[in-house]
Amino acid sequence: MGVNLTRYKLLAFGMSAAIAGLGGSFYPLVAGSVSPQPFWLFTSLQFAAIAVLMGVRYVPAAALGGVFMAVVPDVLTRFGHGTFMGHAYEISYDWFQIAVGVLLIVQLIALPDGVWGDLRARARHAWSAAGVLGGRKVKVA
Repeated sequence: MGVNLTRYKLLAFGMSAAIAGLGGSFYPLVAGSVSPQPFWLFTSLQFAAIAVLMGVRYVPAAALGGVFMAVVPDVLTRFGHGTFMGHAYEISYDWFQIAVGVLLIVQLIALPDGVWGDLRARARHAWSAAGVLGGRKVKVA
């Protein structure tokens, strides 16, 4: 009686591997060539750091981390050079890597549940204070 956890864990692992394989099969079509350069160790560590930064316990945090990984490097490469108040500046992609490291250290100290966990706790606290939750007691972490 009960749920076979091993079966569902293996099913989830198999489905995630199938989705990753499908995404990997489309990569050469998007990139135009196949090379190991985009898949070096630092990229994997960077994704792990973003996952911890956004919050590993929450599914929407993965989407938030994906948006962060897609938008911030693109913004840095497009608008990372120019002049501001008469002074020239140049911000390279290397600063993104340094910023992720600094944000990770600050987040582990200030927000141990991740960015999404903090946003969720603040929203629940505000909803319970405003009475939006219909008088239910909400445990605020």
